[in-house]
Amino acid sequence: MSDIDEQQPELQTPAREPYWADHDTAKDFSDAIERQVAAGMRAIALDILHLRWRGLRRRHGIHPSQLR
Repeated sequence: MSDIDEQQPELQTPAREPYWADHDTAKDFSDAIERQVAAGMRAIALDILHLRWRGLRRRHGIHPSQLR
């Protein structure tokens, strides 16, 4: 009986690919990075517009909507 217990195969964990090898996960990372870049670009554009608006208003009393 004890021989049978000793002959049981060892449980092996299957080799897993790194998390970035999974296509869906890689796409999620790519989408997240794209969203972060877009949010950063929007923030920079809004900062530039705000600074431009303050400069025009201070120097010339002009609102940016009057430039169209």
